[in-house]
Amino acid sequence: MTIISHKFKLIHFHNPKCGGTSFEVALSKYLGNEDVISVEHEHYRRKMGYKTAQNHLSPGYQVKIRHDDLKRILINIRTLFIHIFGLHRIKKNYQLDYYSIFIHKNSLVGRHNSPEEIKNLFPNEFKNYKKICVIRNPIDQFISFYRYRKGKPLKIDSPSIKKDYSFSIPFDEFVILCAGKFFNDVKRISGLTNPEVNNIYYIKYESFEDEIGSIIDECNIPNHITKTYRNTRLRDSDDYFPKPIVNENCKKQILQSSEFLKSFYSDLFQET
Repeated sequence: MTIISHKFKLIHFHNPKCGGTSFEVALSKYLGNEDVISVEHEHYRRKMGYKTAQNHLSPGYQVKIRHDDLKRILINIRTLFIHIFGLHRIKKNYQLDYYSIFIHKNSLVGRHNSPEEIKNLFPNEFKNYKKICVIRNPIDQFISFYRYRKGKPLKIDSPSIKKDYSFSIPFDEFVILCAGKFFNDVKRISGLTNPEVNNIYYIKYESFEDEIGSIIDECNIPNHITKTYRNTRLRDSDDYFPKPIVNENCKKQILQSSEFLKSFYSDLFQET
């Protein structure tokens, strides 16, 4: 989830598969009523008594019809036409089924907003608040993403994958199909190649607990958040699926797609 905390003057950009969810869930315990929290693990946070999604929706309702919504509307019009003129009686056992059409408030702040998006939405906060983003060894990050997606059916609005994803495919095929798209999302969310959104503090996943201490002190976050963080770690998909074998070709393709992380993991890139 994305968090914009007015209480602690902190913005967290959620880079996928970097352990950010566990930190954000822990942080939500201490956030104020005016802070912005996007949707993520609502049931778990409600169960623990932490703050759930708040202040993340846009005011009023904005109508945006996606392709699948438009298809449902057209089918409903056709069904209504058949119903009015009684054409359903011509065909035996014809069922007059209508699709439900839902109108929701748009999310102003979502799970994986980019720095550029937050800067446009909250220019003063972006300028004055501490901004953090967790980054990770790209090979481990992509393996974690594969294990997260493995065995899951395609979701139409799933980030990075869209229509190209076939679930449970071998890792080497998954790399060819998805590495470029996935790391384009990582590049966008992290803002690493965008000169317009500088002054973001990047924390390495591998040394997260050591590095987050300075942020806790600077933003006056209660020190016992570290204990809350350890006690609220969420079970990851890595617990369910074995780690795939990464051959040299896969490694090379992943590193080519994530070259913007080279300055943080120079030793890893020098190996290839």
